[in-house]
This record gives sequence, C-alpha cells and structure tokens, in this order.
Amino acid sequence: GIHVHAFESSPFPVILSLENHCSDAQQSVMADLMTQTFGDRLYIEDLTNDGSVLPSPHALQYKFLLKGKQGQADDTTTGEYSDMDDDDDDDDSADVVLHKISTKTKKQPPPTGKTKKLAADRKLAFAAYNRTHLSRVYPSGLRVDSSNYNPVMGWGTGSQLVALNYQTADVWEIIDPYVVLDLVGDGVSSQRKSPTIQNNGLNPTWGFTATFDVQYTPKET
Repeated sequence: GIHVHAFESSPFPVILSLENHCSDAQQSVMADLMTQTFGDRLYIEDLTNDGSVLPSPHALQYKFLLKGKQGQADDTTTGEYSDMDDDDDDDDSADVVLHKISTKTKKQPPPTGKTKKLAADRKLAFAAYNRTHLSRVYPSGLRVDSSNYNPVMGWGTGSQLVALNYQTADVWEIIDPYVVLDLVGDGVSSQRKSPTIQNNGLNPTWGFTATFDVQYTPKET
C-alpha cells in the first residue's frame, strides 16, 4: 500500500490528512497501527520549544507526516499548522487526538479570519505567517454543489496547500449514516449494525461497541 509506493515518484514527505470520528480508545488503537505500519518513517520527532525552527522538506525525505486537529482540552497543537476554509462562516470539524504519536509545541495562532477576509484585509500579515508556517485552504463545507473558490487567493498569500473540489456535481443530500460490521469465518457468519445517526452525515459519532461470540474448534489432522 502507501508504505510501499508512497515515495516511488518523489522522496519528499507525504502528508496524511486525518478526519477522525473515533473515540479516544479507538484513536489509541489507530496510533498503534500507524506506528506498526510506518515504523521509523512516521515523523514523531520533538520540535523546538517555540516552533521557530522547523525541519525542511529535505530533512523530512521519506517521512510520513500526520495532519489533523487536536482536542480542545490542550492549548497546544502538533507542529505549526493552520486550516482555513474559503468562507467567512464557522465550520465544525472533527478533532484528532493521537497522543501516542504526536508531539506538542507551543502554538502560534495564524491571523484571525477566513481566507477571503485575510486576502483582502490582512494580506501582508497572512503572507508573513506563511513564510514560517504551513497553512491549508480548502472549499467551505457550505459548497454542497461541489463548486470551487478562486485558488489565487491562497496562492497569492503563500498558502502551501490549496485544495479544490474534484468530484462532479450530483444530487446532494445529508445522509443518515450507520455502520455494519460483518464477521465472516469458517462456519461463522454474524453481523452487527450500529444505531443510525439522523441528519448528520458530515460529522457523525456513534459511541457504539460491537461484541461477537466466536467459537473455535481445532480441526483434526
């Protein structure tokens, strides 16, 4: 998978963007799995105390970087990074708390406001911020028709990651998500279904635990 083929075209770091809806316990499992899968290629080194000196892309060759939002309980963040959508309205996003992987440095907040406002009112401050920090601009969650904003706003102020919608327009609807777990084995077939979350397809939380009874009978040889 990604561990084998990620660096076939370029040795520079791969950023894994995580949108995480797991509980703290399951995030701990995720951390263990990622550590086992990526090994020493997963970047977990401690950064400088004030975050003023960050590793260069050259120093991060053949490394996987985890990117995500951290829980509100801490006044810290992983690395020096900020996310902004292209709209002035607030947009909720899932928190990512991978304490077993991520190291923490003091957070220097970006200029306040969303991309349009920053590009118009605080262009120089935002450009100065992007000289030493990584920022990502992405389409607002209100763009339900998969339309795009003008990416020049982000590029012109130095944002390193300017994301666009690539999917085609389609009939949209807020889905009512649920999860189905199937256990399939030799002579065993069982299924568990989570509760359905009504009208929350963007950020669902189930808090659901599935239990399976598995009987194992050794085969005679």
